[in-house]
Amino acid sequence: MKHEAVTKYEPMKKLSAIPKKLYYFFLILILFSVTIVIVLSILHLHIRKIHSAEKQLLQIKEKIETINARHYEYLALVLYGKNDDQDIFHYADRNMDDVLFKLTDLTGQLAGHRVLRKRTDVSASLETFNTAISDFSGFITAVMSSIKERGNMSEGLISEWFRQAGEIEVNGEEIGQDFITGLEKVRALQSAYILTNNNALIDELNNLLISLQSQLPVDDMVNPGKFDALLQLTAKILALNNRIGFSSHQGELPVYYQHYETLKSNFEKLVVLINENLNRATFSASLLSYGLIVLLLAGMLLLAYIFLDKSILRPLIVIGQFVNRLSSGMIPDDSLTITESGDPGGISEPLNKLAKGLKEKTDFARDLNQGHYSTKLELLSDKDDLGLEMKKLQENIISSSEEQDRYNEENAKRRYINEGLARFANILRLNSNNLDNLGDAFIRELVKYLNAIQGGFFMVDEEDKEKPVLRLAAAFAYNRKKYLEKTILLGEGLVGTCAIEKKTVHLTEMPRGYILITSGLGDAPPDNLLLVPVMHEEELIGVLEIASLNKFSEHEIAFTEEVASNLGSTIVTTRINQRTSELLAKSQQQAQEMAEQEEEMRQNMEELKATQEESSRREEEFSGIVDSLNLSVFIIEYDLDGTISYINNKFLLFINKKSEELIGKTHPYVFGVNSVVDSKFWAQLSNMSNTTVAEDLSVGKKIYRIKEHFSLVINKDGLPVKVLNIMTEIPGKETT
Repeated sequence: MKHEAVTKYEPMKKLSAIPKKLYYFFLILILFSVTIVIVLSILHLHIRKIHSAEKQLLQIKEKIETINARHYEYLALVLYGKNDDQDIFHYADRNMDDVLFKLTDLTGQLAGHRVLRKRTDVSASLETFNTAISDFSGFITAVMSSIKERGNMSEGLISEWFRQAGEIEVNGEEIGQDFITGLEKVRALQSAYILTNNNALIDELNNLLISLQSQLPVDDMVNPGKFDALLQLTAKILALNNRIGFSSHQGELPVYYQHYETLKSNFEKLVVLINENLNRATFSASLLSYGLIVLLLAGMLLLAYIFLDKSILRPLIVIGQFVNRLSSGMIPDDSLTITESGDPGGISEPLNKLAKGLKEKTDFARDLNQGHYSTKLELLSDKDDLGLEMKKLQENIISSSEEQDRYNEENAKRRYINEGLARFANILRLNSNNLDNLGDAFIRELVKYLNAIQGGFFMVDEEDKEKPVLRLAAAFAYNRKKYLEKTILLGEGLVGTCAIEKKTVHLTEMPRGYILITSGLGDAPPDNLLLVPVMHEEELIGVLEIASLNKFSEHEIAFTEEVASNLGSTIVTTRINQRTSELLAKSQQQAQEMAEQEEEMRQNMEELKATQEESSRREEEFSGIVDSLNLSVFIIEYDLDGTISYINNKFLLFINKKSEELIGKTHPYVFGVNSVVDSKFWAQLSNMSNTTVAEDLSVGKKIYRIKEHFSLVINKDGLPVKVLNIMTEIPGKETT
């Protein structure tokens, strides 16, 4: 069943689904929001006023710290001011007055603050603080007056002190150089005292002045008075310094510091008290505002609950339950049913379509999981992403399944061929000494392995060189009606044609009456016939004929051709062995006849017989060695140019090749272009007559390490005629 695309609802249709009473709820919500904004604005203004009081406290604190800074600035200007400073004391007085004025103004503003003016404890603390300011202001005036009286290098007593010390003039020639040095020390002590305010320097200075005064000439009428005035001024400066308290814990400066600490202490108490009142005011205002907001919010929530419960909440609960089941993976059997007035935005119809689509996709996935890959899935729309991905998944599953089937089929074919080759290689090896046993065992196992019903092996008989025939050498479950004599001429019938053409013949429609299967239930013709020539190095050895009720597959035909080639190689080897045995027997018979005919030459004949027996023994040993070598090692024969002329069956089976593929090729064709046996090797071999090498041989996906022994074969004239390569596999060197 096709799904239609999700309907796009118009805005007016959505609005019509909302109950009219919700519009009233939205109006009340707006009024509630406006009320909240007004309450928060009032709270914000109140808090700003509180923050202004905190800001004034911070400014008062800064002014108090500035007073102390201005005092030290004043002391620095007075004590260490330069001679070219202009109006030092006026500048210091003006700055201090300005700071005190601003401090008094800020305190007045704080006293009139809207939040604090009705607080009696704050008013009392402010009054105490104002009194401390007044006391500090009056005392600082006295301190600054004393400091001004003291002066510095440019003004006041200090300036006069230095001036009078500089007016003392004496004649160095009359008094002496020690007196002049003493005056220089007086100025140094004055400067040191100005810097340190150390009273011990004054005592040293007074003693030095008295000593210098005693050294004045008797007739000097001016300088003694100057020394007296300088001593008096020194005493006055010392008294003034003690009164100010530069170097002691008594005097005007220590009292000044005490008043300053009192001012700071009162301010700190004031700050604590004001902060407590501001915090209480902030808390009260916030509590009142938030309480009002909470009451309004509670009322609004109650109204919202009444409005929304029936209009939205209950439908949403139903929708939520439906969606929860969908989200948990369950697809509801029943569709979602909601009245139009309680269906926000018409959501029930899309949800029902979604649930139906998910159910169909679930059924589709279940079919795929059960192997029903042909199941169809209809998309909800062109934008159904899940449906599109599931279709892609179906295509991928089908593709993977087909690929797996192909792989399994190819793997089964390879396993069938490899196992069969190994099985028949063992049969050929065990029956290689007798052609009759070899043919019977081979055709019997081949019919069974191909799951056929009948089989025969026709071998070429060349007794009549001018007219060779094919003679039935072995058969299994065979019942011919046409060839009772079991011999066929070359070119006669299907078997003879296969022998002439030397090509495989596969028939799926049998000639009428060609072969019948005889059983207790009657005779039945087979449906398939396979004729395979048995070859060895382009030489026809015979023909295999296999009949079956089932059609032969390509890999079965390829396997049969492969084992037929192996059969041909084995038959040729067996014939060679048999001929060698026959020649040996014939030679022995001829030697015995010659011994009987020639009595007088008995001694020579006995020697000849001994020679022949030794030759026979060697031939027999050689034949056994050849057979043993063919069964145990790999053998390749080359002509003197390095072209392959012969390869034994064991090596052909090992590399899974046919002899016709390799005869006429070079050694690198078998072992690869990187083989150590190259043209240079052949040239060296002709000089050495034999050598041994080792190299890698790649067979399929495996690499074997092969040890090779090359030997020149010499004829009776002492000339090389060919090269023999005997190879063995080095165990443990197999790699992949």
